[in-house]
Amino acid sequence: MTHTVIIGNGIAGVSTARHLRKLSDERITIISDESPYFFSRTALMYLFMGHMRLGDTYPQPKDFWVKNRLELIHERVDSADLEKSELHLSSGVVLSYDRLVIASGSKPRRLDIPGEELEAVRSLYHLQDLYRIENSIKGKKQAVVIGGGLIGVELCEMLASRGMKVSFIIREERFWSAGLGPDQSRILEDHMENDHHIELIKSSLVQEIVGDGEGNVLGVRTGDDRIIETDFVGITVGVEPNVDFLRESGLKIRRGILVDRFFRTNLENVYAVGDCAEHIDPHPDRKAIEAVWYSGRMAGETLGVNLAGIRKAYDPGRWFNSAKFFDIEYQEYGRSGPVLQEGEAQLEWTDGDRRNMRIVYREEDHLLLGISTLNIRLRHVVIDKWLRNAFHLAFMVKHLEDVIFQPEFSGDLTRRIQRHINNELGMNWRKKQFLWTRIRSAKDHWR
Repeated sequence: MTHTVIIGNGIAGVSTARHLRKLSDERITIISDESPYFFSRTALMYLFMGHMRLGDTYPQPKDFWVKNRLELIHERVDSADLEKSELHLSSGVVLSYDRLVIASGSKPRRLDIPGEELEAVRSLYHLQDLYRIENSIKGKKQAVVIGGGLIGVELCEMLASRGMKVSFIIREERFWSAGLGPDQSRILEDHMENDHHIELIKSSLVQEIVGDGEGNVLGVRTGDDRIIETDFVGITVGVEPNVDFLRESGLKIRRGILVDRFFRTNLENVYAVGDCAEHIDPHPDRKAIEAVWYSGRMAGETLGVNLAGIRKAYDPGRWFNSAKFFDIEYQEYGRSGPVLQEGEAQLEWTDGDRRNMRIVYREEDHLLLGISTLNIRLRHVVIDKWLRNAFHLAFMVKHLEDVIFQPEFSGDLTRRIQRHINNELGMNWRKKQFLWTRIRSAKDHWR
């Protein structure tokens, strides 16, 4: 019987195992030293804040693994001898396999600055990080979080929930400038500072974490030689593929393990999937490495069916993601980033209730390219179809009520956005006639 071993029980590794099991009776073993069971990593913040227990984050009950004959090993893989098809585990056990799937995920990036080794300096990614943070903040009152991304916001909320005074240091001129438009950044900055009392320090680099000589944190020193007093530091400057234990294995590794669209590596019967994989030929408008839960799930599903003998290239479709910044929900679909490419234009609507919609379209013919929102829920299946089929911006404006999913009062919200966009476009009658013609043809296609 073929034995497939999967290193990593995150969303990519477990999705691979589940979909392979649906189509095959072979032996499947999943190895992880993080948690005995697969858990939802996106719920780490809620575990820390007491909103959930660890068992609440298990997508499957504990007996699921036995019923589906998925063997679980709660150990660390110290090294891999890929020529002999052997894994050397932390217990000293040598595990043989016929096929190997590497789904080892990510690890937090380091700043490589003095003081980073101090006890009360922590990152947030693994389950064990929660326990380390918990121990490090005992008796602490002041925290500094370095890094202005999604994990940084989560850590700020976590620490603030414990009554700590939090300073949030980002190197950019505005919050998450790589993913948000200026108005969206402004809304979130105002929300963090005024509603949750987070001190936001922008355009600043941390040069040193200052200690007292006995292992305790006293503060951080910024590039302008300012000292910010603190007794806990959280470093959230992104993640990178967790592949160091495989550097000498014979695998081709750049930042991540290089794979094709079938997740094959340069070695026979060795595959890589999820955060640790780097696509040689990424899908158009997608990154070579995507450390995102949704991408990991889709990638695992694709690899699972390929291992079962069904040839299927990875096609994640249009980009989408979602997040929550304290109380503000965020969604993005397609090419909606703040940096416009040649021939692209944007429209943006904002109101006084911290709701925002940002639309990117092709200037020449008004074809919809992407959309992102704050506190406006969109129906994924609708917006995805509009983007995949290159629907016209005017069609979207006309049928905005089909994509906005709000619990109440959405009718007024839809009309306000429609009026704003039409005013911004300044359409004269002839242009309206042209657009409505396109709307009718698109509407027939939509039906």
